[in-house]
Formats: sequence, structure tokens, C-alpha cells
Amino acid sequence: MNHRYLRLQSALEQNSSSEWLIGDPISLLYVTGLHLSAGYLYASRDGLILFVDGRYTQLAKTHGGGIQVESLERMAEYFRDHLPTADLAIPEETITCGRFRRLKDQFGSIAPKVALQTANRHPISDLRQIKDADELSIMRKAAKLCSEGCDFVMENLKASITERELVRRLQLFWQVKGGERFAFDPIIAFGASTAMPHYSPRDVPLNRGDTVLIDIGVVVEGYHSDMTRTCFYGTPNEKVLEIYSIVREAQQRALNQCREGVTTHAIDRTAREYIASKGYGDEFCHGLGHGVGLEIHEAPTLSSKPQAPDIPLKTGMVVTVEPGIYLPGVGGVRIEDCVVVASDGCENLTQRPTETLVIE
Repeated sequence: MNHRYLRLQSALEQNSSSEWLIGDPISLLYVTGLHLSAGYLYASRDGLILFVDGRYTQLAKTHGGGIQVESLERMAEYFRDHLPTADLAIPEETITCGRFRRLKDQFGSIAPKVALQTANRHPISDLRQIKDADELSIMRKAAKLCSEGCDFVMENLKASITERELVRRLQLFWQVKGGERFAFDPIIAFGASTAMPHYSPRDVPLNRGDTVLIDIGVVVEGYHSDMTRTCFYGTPNEKVLEIYSIVREAQQRALNQCREGVTTHAIDRTAREYIASKGYGDEFCHGLGHGVGLEIHEAPTLSSKPQAPDIPLKTGMVVTVEPGIYLPGVGGVRIEDCVVVASDGCENLTQRPTETLVIE
């Protein structure tokens, strides 16, 4: 049986909610290894059942690792006949109000004794935070290809090349190297546009003296990578040079704190308080980082905002560490590495230097 089935059932034995109905494609992919656009996984301490429609029945039976497969169209009937008093929890982040209402109506008319409720946590999301050896092997490949892509972009920084042209070249470079797709829409920004944390590349030409921000990621075997580097084309702006050294030191302080047991709030504060001590607290306008894996943004979130959960880092988590300072009309700096948390520190997957780089 798929080892993730066993991990999930083991986790459910320690969970207050003993029966789950999970239908988001990423969770189904994680548990079964199958790309399913529709379906539900019934997960309990007693076993797992995968409900799929006719498009996926043979696929699931052949490549589903031995999981029990049943008809999605007759899911309510299955519960009526075999699990008539099931008490099902559905992770609220994975289902819309409309879909939940339709599901309740379906069960209400066919299997009225089955209870459905939403839950504010997700047992598979919890499992996905801790990467296993196979996942880490793939993520090292993705990070390596991502770093090679960043090198490629820097090598192509020539006068008059545009942001969009660099994106097009990067896409071709990764396709040739075996990358599946962009992990997210790349951010390649020149000059004052680097002060916009989530910028969309335009047909803007590169000029001498421009700051260049490169925030990119590539998907390899379903797993995402993410990194950011800021460099300078020609003589750097003195103010941007100043904030570069601050951001670099803030990131290094956070990386030094990145180990099992340190909380997500604490590591964010490490970088944030240093940046604030240099007078740029208001210009660091986002969280320090986020989990990475089958999705580009997943738990945990490295942020000290009150609404962000404050949880201890655990061995096997893969997170980004990406402080930044942004000065409108001048420019911005962000430096981002992807790291694996360990008991005594972290493994940096983004094996590229962060020293100030000036490209002449």
C-alpha cells in the first residue's frame, strides 16, 4: 500500500475528527499520486475509499496503490448502504459554500443520517508540510534548475533587452532543461519597478544604472521552486545599495534562526526587527516566507501578523526566507532562498551567492 495512505491513517488516529471527506485535487494528488480533476477521498481510522467518476476508474484501480475505488456518481448511495451514520468533516478551505450546500442536499435526500460539517483544519495539509525523502530529492532538482534559470537571466542582461523578452527566453531555457512550467508568473523588474513586490513584466528596456529584481520558480515532477535575487546593471543607485546590505543581513539572521522548534512568528520578527532598526520597518510590507511543495504557497506561513498561525518549525518543512525593502520611485530589494528545516539548522536549496552583484 502507498506509504502516504499509512501516514494519513496514522495521523487520523490522533485526530479529534475521525472521518474526513476530502476533494481538493492537490490533496488527492498527494495521497494517491493521481491527477484527478474530480473526486473525493473518504479517510477514516478504519480505511480509505476513493470516489471517482468513469474517466478515472481504471486509472485509480490500476495506479492507485491498492486503494478501494468506488463510483463518484453513487457516493451518497454508498454511504447509505455501507456507512449510514458517518460523521464527515470537510476542510473549509477546500470547498465553496455552493458546493457544500449541493453536497448536503445530495446526502440529505439519499443518506439522511450521514452528517456533514466543515472543519477549520486539513489533515492532509498538515502532512504535506513535512516532506519525505522522495519529495526532498525532487525539490533539490527543482531548486537547482531554478538557480540555473536565475544565472541564465543574469547572463542575458544586456542594454535594451526588455523584461518580457527575458521571461520568454527563460521559459524556453527551462523547457529545454526539462522544467514542466513556471511555478508562478515570473517577476523580472527593472529600475523603479523593483519597488513593486508583485510586479508584472512589461516591454520595458534595460538601461545602465537599473536595479534588476528576478523572482522566479520552476516546476519539476509536480514540485515547485522559488527564489529571488536583486542585482545591478551598471553603477548602482546608492540608496538601493544601502538597503541591499540591510536586506542581506536580515535574511542571514533569519536563516541562522531557521531550525526545528523556532516558531514562525519568531523567525519573521528576527528579520523584521532588524530591518525596522535600520529605519525601514514600514517598507518591509509582506511576510518573511511561506511553505513550498506541490503548491507554490502552502503551509506554514512565516509571518508575525496576529492572524497568522504561530507554529514551531519542524524537520522536513520546506520554506522560503525572503525579506525585502521597497522604496517607491527609487527601487526595491528582495533576496529569497528556499530551505529545508532540520533539527540543528537548515539546508539551503538555493545554492547561489547573495553578495552584491554588479553587471557591467
